[in-house]
Amino acid sequence: MTINDVAKLAKVSKGTISRYLNGTLKLKEETVKRIEAAIAETNYIPNKIAASIKTKNSNTIALVIPSTKNITFAEIGEAINDIIVQSGYSMIIYNTHEMLEGEIQAARSIRENRLDGAIFITEPNGNKDMRHIDDLEENGIKTILINRFYEPNKYNNISIDTYKGTKEVIKYLTELNYKKIGLILGWEHQDQAEVYKKGYMDQMNEMGLFIDENMLVYCNFDELETQNIVKDLLIRGADAIFTVSDRSALIALDIAEQNNINVPEKLAIVGTGNTQFSKLVKMTSLDGKGELIGDKAAKMLLEKIKGIESNTFQLIETNIVVRKTTRKD
Repeated sequence: MTINDVAKLAKVSKGTISRYLNGTLKLKEETVKRIEAAIAETNYIPNKIAASIKTKNSNTIALVIPSTKNITFAEIGEAINDIIVQSGYSMIIYNTHEMLEGEIQAARSIRENRLDGAIFITEPNGNKDMRHIDDLEENGIKTILINRFYEPNKYNNISIDTYKGTKEVIKYLTELNYKKIGLILGWEHQDQAEVYKKGYMDQMNEMGLFIDENMLVYCNFDELETQNIVKDLLIRGADAIFTVSDRSALIALDIAEQNNINVPEKLAIVGTGNTQFSKLVKMTSLDGKGELIGDKAAKMLLEKIKGIESNTFQLIETNIVVRKTTRKD
C-alpha cells in the first residue's frame, strides 16, 4: 500500500499524511484517529530514506564501536538508545573491529545515509587520524567521542577519569601488600592506554615504589594474546593483575583457575568497566560508568543536533568497586 491509499482511506490529502508522519503538522484528535486507523488497515510503512532526502533529517544516529565482544560497549549503547528513543530517534551500530579502516568505512556510510549524528567509542588501534570525523562535521553530521580524549580540544568528548581511577587501583592494591602489579594495557600509542600507564607510574612514584616496566604490557585485545600475556606476567612473579577491560580480567581469572592459583590470596585481579560480567563473577573492577557516560553522550549529541554547543567536554569521576578477586583491607 502507498501513502495515497492511506490518504484516501483517512479522507485527507497526501500532504497531510506526509506532514503528520514527519511530525510537522498538529491535527485534531479525530483526524489523528482516522489517519492511524488507515495506517493500521493498510499496513503502510513510511519510506524514511526518501523522507530524509527531502527533509535532510533521518531521525537516526550511529553508534560506532570497536568490538561486539566487549560488553562495556553494549552497556554504553543501551544507555544511549534509552535516551535517543525518547526524542524520536533510532540507532544504527557499526563495528570497526578495532581498526581505523573500519571506522573510516563507518563514517562514509553515515554520510551516505544522511544520518543526523554519530557517537564514536575509543580510539582505533592507537591511530590519530581524525579526517573522517572532520569530514562528518563539515557536512553537518554532528559527532561525539567517548573515551578518546582526556582533556578539552576541538572535538566534543566525554570520558571517564582513567588517570585518577588507575591511581586509586594501584594505591589500593599496594596498601593490601600486593607487591608486583601487572598492568595489561590496550593498543600501543592509544591515548587511553597511555593515560592508564601514566596513572600507574605516577602512583608508584608517589609511593616510592620500584617500577618494573616489564610488568606493563600492551595488548590488542585478542584472546590468545591476552592469555599469553597473563601467563608471562605470572612467570615474572605478578601477584596482582589490573586490566583495561573486564573481558581481559576474566581471561586472567580463567588462567589463574587453570593453574590452581588462589584468587585473591596469591593473585589479585582487577578489571575495568564494572560490567555485568564482573558483577556475575564477583570480580573487583574500576567502574567504567557505562550507563552514566552513555546517558551524557546521548544528551550531548541531541543538544548538538539542536545547535546547542554547551559543555563540549566532560571528564567523569570513577571509583574502584571491590569484590572477591582482591583481598579485604
